[in-house]
Amino acid sequence: MNPLPHVLYLTLLLDTVLGSLPAPVNLSVSSVNFHHVLHWDPGRGTPAGTTYIIKWRVYGKSKRTHSFNSTTTSFTVKFPPKHVVFRLSVQASYNNTQSKESSIPFNPSTQTIIGPPKVSLSGCGKCIHVNISLPEADPRSGIKDIMSFYYGVQFRVFWKKRNETAEQCFLTKSRNSTVTNLQIGTEYCVWVSTEININRNTKPSALECTFTGKEEPGRASGPAAGVCCRDYRAGD
Repeated sequence: MNPLPHVLYLTLLLDTVLGSLPAPVNLSVSSVNFHHVLHWDPGRGTPAGTTYIIKWRVYGKSKRTHSFNSTTTSFTVKFPPKHVVFRLSVQASYNNTQSKESSIPFNPSTQTIIGPPKVSLSGCGKCIHVNISLPEADPRSGIKDIMSFYYGVQFRVFWKKRNETAEQCFLTKSRNSTVTNLQIGTEYCVWVSTEININRNTKPSALECTFTGKEEPGRASGPAAGVCCRDYRAGD
């Protein structure tokens, strides 16, 4: 029996294994206000000129897959505005050879970072009006209003006298609130944290300060002053 064909076969098999295209590694998603960017690193030994095939689909479902190509190691992904988990995969492609797929799950609803709300203040006698605006979602996300998308968003409004450490807060679902029972002609500082039941990745607002003004008679009371609340600027 001539062993040469077997030797040639093993040699070709070894060359194929050693020369196989490495799969992408270190997949991750950076996501802020529903702007999602998938990142990855080339596998060790990936040749220059390699392109990448990016796919996504609803996790656990294989009927409908969306596929895109990229020559870089990042790709902006557009998902439909749904509360579901998606499966993202990346595959290297070079000279008619494709690597194995590398994949990660991603849930935009729970994993995107919601940026800090914008807070504007106006003094009103013994009170301060607080107007809160959430950041806008990425236009490509299909989400017109982050607050409506999540259902049940709440704001924790903190306030204190300027240059003092003692603080108070209250919780509200309204974008427009009033801090009451303050001292006339005194400067107070206010900041707001956003609370979403299914997404803890929220950023607090910047500290905003203003003076209370002249007392306005006949004004209805706003939220009562609360006990010192946890400072969400420090995170969980």
